[in-house]
Amino acid sequence: MSERIISAIKLGGQQLAAVVTLPGPERYEYFIKRVADAREVWGLYQDGWALAKTDDGTLVFPMWPSSDYASLCAEYEWDGYDAQAFSLEELIDELRERYCIVIVTHSMAQAARVSQRTAFFHMGNIVETGDTEDIFTNPRERRTLDYITGRFG
Repeated sequence: MSERIISAIKLGGQQLAAVVTLPGPERYEYFIKRVADAREVWGLYQDGWALAKTDDGTLVFPMWPSSDYASLCAEYEWDGYDAQAFSLEELIDELRERYCIVIVTHSMAQAARVSQRTAFFHMGNIVETGDTEDIFTNPRERRTLDYITGRFG
């Protein structure tokens, strides 16, 4: 028995089966929660990232919330590929070259690191928008300054 299969068994056959058999939206929610906690995603790599096609032929980049799930898929569908982690910020950096990405976060440090433009909301209202560097170094609104310096929030 390979190490990948043993690792998957350690993950817990019941847990793995429970996740794999969830309806799509629930699997998605599980994935998002795990990735948000770990701050990384897993893909399969062998001289390039593994790609797949959906039923309608759309090319997709499969990602998993842990090495165990990725390795299990490598064992059966992508033989010869190895599970490789990358941070969410690396993924965002790569994708933002071609796509608009909206991130909702309470982490000011993350917002400052990964965004080019920032909007500060308070109680459901937009307080200030602008270039991220301007928002964090020279905010126009007092409420923005108070929030990013920890005076409230």
